[in-house]
Amino acid sequence: METSALDRVATSIPVTMRTKNELKHAKGGLSYEDFIRHLLRIAARQKESTPTLQATTFERAEGYVADAPFGLTFHYNRLLDAENFRFDITLKSVRKDGKKIPLQAYAKQRDPSKDYFLILEQVIRKEIDPMFVFRKYGKEDFRDYQAWKKHFSRLGLHETSFEEDVMEHLETPPR
Repeated sequence: METSALDRVATSIPVTMRTKNELKHAKGGLSYEDFIRHLLRIAARQKESTPTLQATTFERAEGYVADAPFGLTFHYNRLLDAENFRFDITLKSVRKDGKKIPLQAYAKQRDPSKDYFLILEQVIRKEIDPMFVFRKYGKEDFRDYQAWKKHFSRLGLHETSFEEDVMEHLETPPR
């Protein structure tokens, strides 16, 4: 393949440190140049292929987490080996000291985001690994997306599940 004078000029592309680290990890032994060419070939092949729609039916399950004085009843998708799998955790009801309270009242008294990750931890224990405990440096830090990414990768969960079950909930409470 012949290169033009323009192709021989050194260039740089600004990327975030996170993207750079992901690229560094993903490229393995390839040079950045070769890896980017590889990604461009994949993108070209995907454009040529006919898009397909994949419909998957997930079995819903119910669970309960108690964290004094609250009790949370929730629904989630049972584990399924599908690329588009996600746990899709939703709160069904909340009890405080044994009495049912509205979800809005609960959200004013607690951090729903932290409780969401307590629920996610329990769902992973029930569906995948009974010994799973989310810990970072001996402390619970549920907002550490890198630690969650490592756990999801180690557990064999797809990127879709990580994006929808973790990243979407780092800033927003569960529905």
